[in-house]
Amino acid sequence: MNLRTLVTCSTLLFAANAAGETIAIVGADIHTLAAEGSVRGGTLLIIDGVVTALGPNIAVPDGAEVIDADGLTVTPGLVDVAGTLGVEEVSLEESTVDFQRPAGGPAVAFSLTAAVNPASTLIAIARTEGVTHAVVAPAPPPSLHTMTPRASPFAGQATLIQLGTEVGFVLDEDAAVFVELGELGSNVVGGSRAAALANVDAAFALAAEHQADIARGGDGVSFEQLDEIGLDRADLAVLNAVRAGDLPLVIGANRASDLRQVIELALRHGVRAAVRGGAEAWRVADELAAAAIPVIVYPTENLPSRFESLDATLANAARLSEAGVTVIIGERSSHNVGNLRQGAGNAVASGLPWIEGLAAITAAPAALVSDDGTLGRIVAGEPASLVVWDGDPLDVGSFAQHVFIEGHRIPGVSRQTLLRDRYHPDQPTGSRAIYRRP
Repeated sequence: MNLRTLVTCSTLLFAANAAGETIAIVGADIHTLAAEGSVRGGTLLIIDGVVTALGPNIAVPDGAEVIDADGLTVTPGLVDVAGTLGVEEVSLEESTVDFQRPAGGPAVAFSLTAAVNPASTLIAIARTEGVTHAVVAPAPPPSLHTMTPRASPFAGQATLIQLGTEVGFVLDEDAAVFVELGELGSNVVGGSRAAALANVDAAFALAAEHQADIARGGDGVSFEQLDEIGLDRADLAVLNAVRAGDLPLVIGANRASDLRQVIELALRHGVRAAVRGGAEAWRVADELAAAAIPVIVYPTENLPSRFESLDATLANAARLSEAGVTVIIGERSSHNVGNLRQGAGNAVASGLPWIEGLAAITAAPAALVSDDGTLGRIVAGEPASLVVWDGDPLDVGSFAQHVFIEGHRIPGVSRQTLLRDRYHPDQPTGSRAIYRRP
């Protein structure tokens, strides 16, 4: 049996056996990020994969498996909101990289769902690090291949997945629409920032016109009109879902002037927008807060990699939060999704309140793509998606001891742990030993 088969079989067998269990996590500091708030030294019951009770004085049923969590911390599972988990295995091997939309064909309606590989070795690694859900985001084609009249800065639709089991891993095939403005959007359309913005404006205008004409019994907008901005008719229905508020529009932008254009765009078309990147977002924090636009930030990026991020700072997240902006923390590399915790910890070290740092990698990204109020939170009556940590989850010296995803208890097994055990038979087992030498 090879390593991949062993990982897959172990996970599915373990998850299947979780049904029918009663598990009591006792003595933990529980941060629900829900109505119950934080409970110190509390007990959390999981019966048949569902959180049935949590609080300071919860009776443990007879026969329950008891996890002694005295001094440990329980949080919701981490949510990777704008990464490429499952569609990028080896970055330099083109055949394993599937997140980039091709030039031509649908742009807004392009979906990554069919390309997501739930058996990716990177998914197994991510869940041992406490990541339970991910929004797999597309990217527009590189400018080298799109110097045509059909270029569009839209990347397509993102897919929401759970990392626990291969069966039923897709939770939402159209969780959000991604588009690039700023420098990257300019490069895609082969013009300027103004050209990228004009393309997006024209797309929404055509979608509205198409919908209105169909309602009147007409044929909708012409293919020639769509071709001018690189869209197909399949894109119009998705754009109208964005206009209706059914899908968020995640807009890549960094420069303060670009972010002001994002705000005006969102207000002009009445869309539910979020910013991705936002290196200079702190400069327009009050305006973003007034428009209720959350920002996906990358807290460790404090040095300018482009001219559009000259005012990048470690204090970005803290300043945004102080102004009332919802902060979401992202991680660009599919190989380092567990670094979401490091990003949150760095943001907290630079002034972001601790509970907001935790929310920025759990409840806040979940709220962007789900309106049920349970994803990214611990809620009684809902399937357990939570992590038991051996310390502060925002401290890189702490590690996941137990992981539950959508009601399934997940083993701390990945390709790395299997290789460790194969070549170092005297290495201690257990989730803590995944990261620490004896």
